[in-house]
Amino acid sequence: MNNSLSQATNGLLMQLVMDLKSGYLRRCESLGLAREEMQMLQGLTIEEIHYLSNSEVSVIRLDINHENLLR
Repeated sequence: MNNSLSQATNGLLMQLVMDLKSGYLRRCESLGLAREEMQMLQGLTIEEIHYLSNSEVSVIRLDINHENLLR
């Protein structure tokens, strides 16, 4: 994955963490997070969040739904 795409997916991950901390569980569920994953993300320390946000390895994958795109 190229660096800018990795940064974009890590940015989305950070938004999910902020949504969870703000109590927006339904939004995170709608994006595919399981309860266990939400609990794990909510339990991250500031240092762990910082590490993830600067990591070149992403835990999020972006897909294009070509069928919906062509509608």
